[in-house]
Amino acid sequence: MVVLLAGLQAIPGEIYEAATVDGAVGRQRFWYITLPLLKPIAMISVLLASINAFNYFTIPWILTRGGPAGATNVLPIYTYTIGFVGGDFSFAATMAVIMFIFILIAGSLYLWQYLRETEASGQTV
Repeated sequence: MVVLLAGLQAIPGEIYEAATVDGAVGRQRFWYITLPLLKPIAMISVLLASINAFNYFTIPWILTRGGPAGATNVLPIYTYTIGFVGGDFSFAATMAVIMFIFILIAGSLYLWQYLRETEASGQTV
């Protein structure tokens, strides 16, 4: 939310003033100015949040160690349990590599989308 707030504050007020002079009402300014200008920031926020979700280990481990009946057993805790408690390091390493591949694919899709949008708008990277 802090990143989105910073993105909102970075939008110049002159754009909103020009839209108001052109006759745009609040909803139109939101849909045609605010959302398109916040899209790159929102995309990077979603990417970082998803990467963080794949690495979410500390709080559930400290509080519940996977929880009652695995209720808070997230993927990193399961990988740790398989590897270090169960002793099956090869399966745990395979799970870690698969998590890395998912994160790599998500980052690559973001980069592809970002480069496609910057080429379409004529901006330089």
